[in-house]
Amino acid sequence: MTEAEMKRKKIRTLSKNLKVSLELFKKSKLAEKTLGNHIFQKIIQNKEIEWENYKKAVGKKPSTRAKLGAGLVPHRNKVSGAGFEKEVSPYEIKEYLPVL
Repeated sequence: MTEAEMKRKKIRTLSKNLKVSLELFKKSKLAEKTLGNHIFQKIIQNKEIEWENYKKAVGKKPSTRAKLGAGLVPHRNKVSGAGFEKEVSPYEIKEYLPVL
């Protein structure tokens, strides 16, 4: 689907990354009111730490990234025709797959 088609059908995509999502979350009065200021601030602190850890792990040169085991999601997986590239890093597999 092209960007024009998505726009015409009012289809929006998710934020580019955690940092962009976090910046939007910080501006959310609804989230702050719903969660209370203390929990709201703790979530922000935790996600900032998570973002820094992600940047350290994934921001390395590809040659220094951990190698994926056989049968796991490939590092680069282009979604054809979608107009974006989805990447799953070894860091994400290690950190998030066990949670699922």
